[in-house]
Amino acid sequence: MIAALLSDIYDGVLARRFGVATPRLRRFDSLADIVFYIFILISTAVVAPVLIRTNWIWIALALSAETACISIAMVKFHRLASAHSYLAKGFGLMLFAGLTAILCTGGPAWVLPALAITCAVMDAEIVLMTLLDNRPPVDMPTVWPLIRAKFSSR
Repeated sequence: MIAALLSDIYDGVLARRFGVATPRLRRFDSLADIVFYIFILISTAVVAPVLIRTNWIWIALALSAETACISIAMVKFHRLASAHSYLAKGFGLMLFAGLTAILCTGGPAWVLPALAITCAVMDAEIVLMTLLDNRPPVDMPTVWPLIRAKFSSR
């Protein structure tokens, strides 16, 4: 997981440095993140099945939020959003820390609820970006400029 985290951070840094960070490439990066964390969830279910069973509602919340976020972007733009917002980056680090704790120790009970709530907040921001903008969000640090633009023009 450490290698995956470091490669996830530095692939974007290197892509920007070499001038190849296109919106399409950023969307593929987001898709790779989703697939990777689905496999980590499966691994977590193998290592800590009781934790997963007792927290299924939190996992369902996170998966539902992520599904809604992806679905709204696909319906509106026919492509995946790739906001890479501050909340998404923070959630990625929390996800790494939380799932590492679960995989290594069985994890404290509060990890999955905290991750699910953070995921829902992050996805809500990306949904707002998707609904407020006329193009799919790519490398958009926060929704606030869109909100200001939307409501200051009135």
